[in-house]
Amino acid sequence: MSEPIRNVTGYKTSTDYERLWDLAQEQSVVCITDIVFSDGYTLRDVCQTLGGKGRVELSCRGTCYIYANEKREFAASCRQRHVEWIVPNTKHNSRRAVGAES
Repeated sequence: MSEPIRNVTGYKTSTDYERLWDLAQEQSVVCITDIVFSDGYTLRDVCQTLGGKGRVELSCRGTCYIYANEKREFAASCRQRHVEWIVPNTKHNSRRAVGAES
């Protein structure tokens, strides 16, 4: 049996963590991060930013991968976990309720 395909390709991604911090202050952004297990096995996971008010976390399904209160700390944590983020097509107001009319 061959190995499963693990690389997420075909999406415009970025490693500009300062820009990600700034975007996360206004909207949630889809990210891809490493998960390293105690035996050294590494997987990639899809998560999202939760941010605003001078903080940002990367989390999904109740697991927080990164939590930071300052941009420099956030960028260092992102580098350590090899975070990539999917560049949004446009900037949206994420504070509007889901399904709300424009």
